[in-house]
Amino acid sequence: MGQSIGLDDRPVERAADDLLGFTRYRDALVKAIEESGTPLTVGIFGPWGSGKTSLLRLIEEGLPAERYRTVRFDAWKFTHEDALWRALLLRVLHELKQSAEQAKDKELSDRIERIEQSLYGDVAWTEKGKLVFDWREGLKGVAGTVLSIVLATQPGIITKIAEKAQEAIGEGKPISDITGILKALSRETVEHRQAQLRSIEQFQKEFQDILSLALPADQVLALFIDDLDRCLPEKAIEVLEAIKLFLDVPRCAFFVAVDRQVIIEGVRVRYRDFDQYSPISGPEYIEKIIQLPFQLPPLKDEQVKEFVCALDPRLPEGCDKVFALGLEPNPRKVKRTLRVFHLVWDLARELHQEGRIGELNSALLAKVVIIQNRYPELHDAVARNPSLLQELERTFREPSGEGRSGEELAIKYQSLRPMFQQPPFFVDLSAKQLDEYVYLTRTAGEGRAAVTEVSIGEQWWDDLLSRDPTRIRAAVSGIKAANQATGYIQRLLTVLKPATGYSVEQRISADSALSLLGDPRDLSETILVLPAEFVRGEGKGQRKAHIDYSFQIGKYLVTNGQYESFVKEKHYPAPMHWVEGVCPEGLRNHPVVYVNWHDAKAYCDWLTEKLHRENRLAANEAVRLPTEDEWELAARGLSGLVFPWGNEFDPGRCNTAESAIGGTTPVGVYPEGASPFGVMDMAGNVMEWTNDGDPEIACWVRGGSWRDVKDKARCAYHDRLNPRYHSDNLGFRIVIAPSQEKNLK
Repeated sequence: MGQSIGLDDRPVERAADDLLGFTRYRDALVKAIEESGTPLTVGIFGPWGSGKTSLLRLIEEGLPAERYRTVRFDAWKFTHEDALWRALLLRVLHELKQSAEQAKDKELSDRIERIEQSLYGDVAWTEKGKLVFDWREGLKGVAGTVLSIVLATQPGIITKIAEKAQEAIGEGKPISDITGILKALSRETVEHRQAQLRSIEQFQKEFQDILSLALPADQVLALFIDDLDRCLPEKAIEVLEAIKLFLDVPRCAFFVAVDRQVIIEGVRVRYRDFDQYSPISGPEYIEKIIQLPFQLPPLKDEQVKEFVCALDPRLPEGCDKVFALGLEPNPRKVKRTLRVFHLVWDLARELHQEGRIGELNSALLAKVVIIQNRYPELHDAVARNPSLLQELERTFREPSGEGRSGEELAIKYQSLRPMFQQPPFFVDLSAKQLDEYVYLTRTAGEGRAAVTEVSIGEQWWDDLLSRDPTRIRAAVSGIKAANQATGYIQRLLTVLKPATGYSVEQRISADSALSLLGDPRDLSETILVLPAEFVRGEGKGQRKAHIDYSFQIGKYLVTNGQYESFVKEKHYPAPMHWVEGVCPEGLRNHPVVYVNWHDAKAYCDWLTEKLHRENRLAANEAVRLPTEDEWELAARGLSGLVFPWGNEFDPGRCNTAESAIGGTTPVGVYPEGASPFGVMDMAGNVMEWTNDGDPEIACWVRGGSWRDVKDKARCAYHDRLNPRYHSDNLGFRIVIAPSQEKNLK
């Protein structure tokens, strides 16, 4: 047997065993309680596993025994009971009955027994009363029908009962006269509730008398209520209300340990029918029920380190710092993670002795165990691609260096930054060594078991279409390492074709994956539009328009990746959402935004110069923004379609507010929303600057955006904006046309 360590899940029972410094909280709370009057309800708030039970036990130990008679109620043990409130009251009465029996006071004992029995009869507090109403007297023509009406206390219940009666009797036949019925029900309801109130008041008075007889005159009954977190939220509210209704008398103090969110959710569930009459909020409810609230503060890094060292003397050297920086500051989760670590560390040493794996570093293994227990989804990604550990490490250690490709992961798992910055490091490990660390952690906890080669390929495909940046990045890294990028790129391109059955979410994910794997599409592709007469405008403003020259319009919106080339070459200011002026890697295929009209024109001028230098543009041609005529012809074709694909709106063909995407989408993910000429994203995604207007006052924009409703995505819709305006839903596309054509200066 190795050295015993205190990793069991039992709460602290005495100050001598307190490893978290909770005794200081206990002393302050006991002092506050001693100085307060009764009745008093103390709330010990904290998330699951934060140590609420330990603090309760310390408070119980700290209360002077001669002045307090303590009673424990573990709510979870009674959660199967129909009425948890009754179990609470019976537990308190049982304690008082024991006092009476010890004093051999049979009269008091019998009195307590009678009040216990009343809990099953007259006092029907949360159990809704049942009344049987004979509808034969109230409704002629519906003979022999007896309906059992369940009465509740919310406003408007009588009206609702009448509506239910109409449905239940005569299979929907209208009730001709319900006046008498409503009066009868109203009278019965009032009488029933009055009887209940009398019973509750009588119980509270009787309880106060019993308390004064069962306990010495200077003694307080201290009720400690625990494990409400494990009960349904509405059950937790039931217990709190029982305290207020039945036990809220002098010489009673209540200590309730619970997660604040459990109460808030319980209030929402229990009083959801009241919202339209008098809304009840969780925080307000807590203020009314709890007179002395105490929120357990989260553990600091140094506290975690001290706790870990005191708790676990077996830890290998250097692991204490790693655990202090990486563990979630929750005592129960700390213990759980340490137990898992010891399991895999013992296994690692045995496998090394057998020569099956190399020698592992305990602190590095601790980092992987922490990831596994704190962020299982990240551990799953690491299990498929262990090199993610190195990618994250580089990003956290060198945020402006080569690790930038892991920036999205770093943002999502920012809490792990201090741990990854603490030596030792993964960066110098080989792929085989990384895999050994991950393999060992898959043997414990809830991670997936060893993955076969076949399932890896299947998992990569699922990850590529998951729209989860972590999973996509992990799959891309694995695919590149396996030299399988070409095959996956072809499969992803198939996803983006029309009529292939893939969802919009999957197409968005596929496009994002292509931007990381290497997108072979020519996103600068243009489509030729020949001279034509076409329908322009709508309603009374609809007319025939004519363009007498050919032009080429961008098939796709100008992307972040394309705009980045311009920014770098011209040293032009980057859009405001680019961190440190660098294009976000996950958004390379998204349309560039936060560009005003002058930015868009500067890009077009630069591209004109570039294409002329490369002899890819005729001498008389220039790149510019489309005119409104050019844009509308390319968007709706010759016949004047309402939307690029037809005359009926379809949220599955464009990115507008109705699609609920909530941001830009990569270009080309709506192939079935293409215009008659094959131009993409001419409805939704981003509004587009045009070449019409006054560059000093206002310029026209087209197409609607992800933030706009369908009406603004109509091909004929246009709006004017200040040329210096920019936003997260405004971009542009280019046109190549004879340079003598209209071009704002």
